[in-house]
Amino acid sequence: MDTIFNLAVAAFVVYATYIVISLWGRNPDDAARVLSVPLLVFPKAGQLHKTPLTILQILRNRGRIVRVVNILRPTNSVVFIADPHALRELYLGKNWERFPRANSTHPSQKYSRILVDGVSVQNGEEWKMGRLFHARTFAATAVRGYLPILESNLHELMQKLEFLGEQGSFELDLKPVFRRYAFDIVSRLVFGEDICSQREGSEGEKSFNAWDNALQTWGTLQFLYSVTGSDTLIWLTGLRDRFEASLAPLKRVVRQAMDRVRVRRQDRFSIYDNIEQSSKKPEWLCEPENELKQLLTFIIAGHDPVTSVLSFALCELATRPDIQRRLRAETDTSCGVNGVLALEKLEGCKVRAFVQNLAPPPSRKESRSSMQLLNSVIKETLRHYSPAANGIPRVIAGDWTCTWIDDTGIPRHLSLRKGDLVFGAIYATHHLDANWPGTKSSLDTFDPERFLDDPNGGAKLHSFIPFGDGPRRCIGERLALQEIRLAIAALVRKYDFAPAEGFSCDWKGSAPMMPLHVKLRISPVKAT
Repeated sequence: MDTIFNLAVAAFVVYATYIVISLWGRNPDDAARVLSVPLLVFPKAGQLHKTPLTILQILRNRGRIVRVVNILRPTNSVVFIADPHALRELYLGKNWERFPRANSTHPSQKYSRILVDGVSVQNGEEWKMGRLFHARTFAATAVRGYLPILESNLHELMQKLEFLGEQGSFELDLKPVFRRYAFDIVSRLVFGEDICSQREGSEGEKSFNAWDNALQTWGTLQFLYSVTGSDTLIWLTGLRDRFEASLAPLKRVVRQAMDRVRVRRQDRFSIYDNIEQSSKKPEWLCEPENELKQLLTFIIAGHDPVTSVLSFALCELATRPDIQRRLRAETDTSCGVNGVLALEKLEGCKVRAFVQNLAPPPSRKESRSSMQLLNSVIKETLRHYSPAANGIPRVIAGDWTCTWIDDTGIPRHLSLRKGDLVFGAIYATHHLDANWPGTKSSLDTFDPERFLDDPNGGAKLHSFIPFGDGPRRCIGERLALQEIRLAIAALVRKYDFAPAEGFSCDWKGSAPMMPLHVKLRISPVKAT
């Protein structure tokens, strides 16, 4: 018995020593060390649904770069970066390619890769070819050409509200409405099908519900695996089978659209039409299963962020009737009372000036007649409620040391090992005072005014990064912004929004962050 006890003690000492070495055994660098004991110490059981907030609190207390070692998986660490100089190295420094995306072969992506794949997670030449291939689809001129599709689906949304408002004011949770709006647009663009999920009882609504169920199950799969590092609980609960069953109806719709394009019934534009008709199609896209995953990836990327931003924006606007009135007046001034919502008027600035880390030259700054307030509301929503709170993880391919110079001219460095995961902590970066020295109000409050006179809101370079930065910046950024601008401008022009019973701006999640609900009282604007 004593022998067994002594062996247990020895094993514990060896394991504890290994943990200590994992935390402090590397070359000294500028990352603070944090030990993770899942459900007990980072993240605690009660904090799992708000991991971005927990990471923010740690970064505020320990510094803008932290290294987390999970006691259950101490082999590799997870690094969260919220220092703008280090973020520059991550996104577009001379060694940015040494921060490859955690792709489908990495263990951390075991359940991510069953739905997300393709250009968003590829690296090297495959990524370069895929990015170049899809770039024309999301270029500025192409996005402007999608306006009829955006308007058609916005019309479906507005018709739904008009029907509900025939008798005057009404109460509604807008989040499901926005989810359908984003889903219908991206489905139409990706595989050419008009889903029309806003129509109750329709086949489109059934397709959307299947997709919604699949997303929720997929999120649970990833969460359980990230916490436990094991398939046991997933197998016992049957989550994988439930996910496949809920995704099957949407896959059928996508495959039908793929068949339509293959037999050359080209009666409408879609991203998949572009893929099939191009003579420069990357080799990996020639496999039908890879094509299917790429299309589903586009749907996810185009659905969740738009839903998140619209939901949070309306939550905040509901508590600020003054901003609603100013937005309505701005829209009428720029586009005319009941005039067409023209994209060039709604933009107010070029997309690179919108979320660029350099202010546009004076000749290109927004004029006072443009939609400054609308774009400031969107910017502040992206800052305060970052849809992709920690971005997409990067995995280190080999041991090396990342170096940079801080604001004071002091060299800094980060020691990295093969297999380490690195996250750009976008939500935390957007909430750290040290990154926003010129801002006019607390970063913990929602205040669009901070962006009215300063396109960067008082942020340092590489501190306002809602779509990431550098060569791997979100390819669908322009399209997402246009969907959001159109919807907000149309909604505030016709309706007043106020909190309803049960209203809250509380949220959960990280990819994306989502409000729990958007329960609002909606009243048609009285004609003047």
